[in-house]
Amino acid sequence: MRARGDGGRRRAMGGFGSGVLEMLQDHGCHVPVLRLGIPDRFIEHGKREKLLELLGLDGPGIARSVREFVRGIPELRVGFWT
Repeated sequence: MRARGDGGRRRAMGGFGSGVLEMLQDHGCHVPVLRLGIPDRFIEHGKREKLLELLGLDGPGIARSVREFVRGIPELRVGFWT
């Protein structure tokens, strides 16, 4: 899930990402973090590939999320991402 600028979409709760964020905070490391995960809601049954695509968690969806996230961080705006 996105840690900032997500418009309330796809929030992951708990899990590995939350543990990483807690550790970073505990050590005074304040960096933008993009968290991706399965939302805390009912997910239809189906083939794994299709479900990941619908959730934006397939390869192209993850790449799109990363590009959007990085574009929102002025310090990381370099030619590759724009």
